[in-house]
Amino acid sequence: MSRWFPDFRRNWSDALRDSSFRAQSFLTVVLILTMVLFISRYFEFIQSRPGVYIHDPLLQRIPAQDLSVYTFIVLYSSIGIFLFSVLGNPRLVICTLQAYFVLMVFRIITMYFLPLEPSQEMIPLNDPFVENFIYKNKMISKDLFFSGHVSTMFLLFLVSPKWRLKLYFLAATIAVAVLILVQHVHYTIDVIVAPIFTVASYYIVRQAYSKEDR
Repeated sequence: MSRWFPDFRRNWSDALRDSSFRAQSFLTVVLILTMVLFISRYFEFIQSRPGVYIHDPLLQRIPAQDLSVYTFIVLYSSIGIFLFSVLGNPRLVICTLQAYFVLMVFRIITMYFLPLEPSQEMIPLNDPFVENFIYKNKMISKDLFFSGHVSTMFLLFLVSPKWRLKLYFLAATIAVAVLILVQHVHYTIDVIVAPIFTVASYYIVRQAYSKEDR
């Protein structure tokens, strides 16, 4: 702990001396901020469209329960642990943000072409951060295919450099998946395909880095 801040400051100072990294970091931050501004309006459009219901045998067998607080605890404690573990690695931070941006682009596309109505037994997920900064205190329930919460957690698993943390994030991904299914926030298919799009997003970014290194 005593070395964490000096190492963090030195690593970022060294990385930012590279003009290519500075430009890439600036562009990444601009893209993420643009995405945040765009997606709040996009979710309003998604919410206004009629969608279709999915017959989900698994959800029919699970009584819906409000587990928002547990989902919130697992999700944000995991993000906090991840940030603390990687903030001293500037290139990994930027790589993660880039993969997250690609992941959000995938979500925008899939939600557009697959408009869904939430399960009739759905209990809204009370996520204070998302509600205040993304949804702008508006009720959004049709951002379904695919699960943003599960894909975010799985991204932490993919990019984490330490195997112990990988095990933790994998367990946390499974926990979040189970919690949101019990709450009927997503259909089963939304949860199942989330890791697939996450792997694709991470692969795209890693391939771009591989080409740069050649």
